Amino acid sequence: MSISRILSIIKRELSLGFRSPMLIFALVLPLILTAVFQLIFGGLWQQKPVLAIYDIGDGIIVSELEKNKAVEFIEVDSEDEILNLIEAEEVDVGVIFPQDIEDLLKEDKEVILKTYVDGEAYAKDRAIIAATVVSALRKIAPEGPEVDFEQILLGEEMGLSILEMMLPLLVLYSVLAGAFLGPAILLVGAKEKKTITALLITPSSKAEILTAYGLLGGVLAVIMGIVILLLNGGWTQPLLMILLLILSSMFMVELGLIAGLAVDDINVLFANMKLFGILLIAPELFIIFPKWPQWIAKIFPTYYFMHPVLRISIYGEGFAEIGWELLVLLGFIVLFFIPIPFLAKRLGK
Repeated sequence: MSISRILSIIKRELSLGFRSPMLIFALVLPLILTAVFQLIFGGLWQQKPVLAIYDIGDGIIVSELEKNKAVEFIEVDSEDEILNLIEAEEVDVGVIFPQDIEDLLKEDKEVILKTYVDGEAYAKDRAIIAATVVSALRKIAPEGPEVDFEQILLGEEMGLSILEMMLPLLVLYSVLAGAFLGPAILLVGAKEKKTITALLITPSSKAEILTAYGLLGGVLAVIMGIVILLLNGGWTQPLLMILLLILSSMFMVELGLIAGLAVDDINVLFANMKLFGILLIAPELFIIFPKWPQWIAKIFPTYYFMHPVLRISIYGEGFAEIGWELLVLLGFIVLFFIPIPFLAKRLGK
């Protein structure tokens, strides 16, 4: 397989531009939806989460926390004041730091923080506050203290905003547009216009052609995914998120290549997309309705992309929590690669 020939095919397709209006619309759709959601629900102007602090000790924790710019702080003089502020919806979370916290940090013992949480505080704001507190404690005790938040929920639980619930779907659409539609439309279009024959009589092999189409769509999908996450405030843990986007794009590229190899007519491709598109976005329904049996969502392959997006971007979880889901996604990548060489044999016939 020649890298130069693969790059030549990519360059050729880029020079021709995106000839399908449907592909252009699909690429722009996540940006349009983001603008609409941000305008309606105010995500672009969302205020910082507010944390009330009651430090019984000498205030060293407060001084460290105030260096963080991601959270607004209110220092209070009593536990009752925290309760009053949460009841008035002036703060999202209130944390009480015990008098002996410095000794606990020095002795590398577990730190238990009594925490009051406003039930209407968004999950992302809670995660930001928790991460900020842990980060401040680690700066005081670099060994990394074990922190346990003893949470007391006040009021009715809300958890996720509309924007947070829709974020996995927006990212899925961006990856779907680039990684699935890109290779599928390029392949079907090349077969319809007979340009695939012209490519096959060159030194380029079928594997190089498919790799070029897949690589072009995959890179586009990763870029689009990053853009959507940045616009919606979900760009946390960049290395883990990029790994997730790469794996998801690889999976979608395989689906796009399978569709492009199996179908010879662009209208048939879009007709089938309407049917299978429902299956691809099905896990989003289980995010919107968390009381539904969650095991059903795990049947759909896209769950292992959409759920990690939610857990990483909103709850700040890492590989320890969602690593098994990435491994399942990798398994689907291996599984869906199997039919591609067999379908490729009919290319150009």
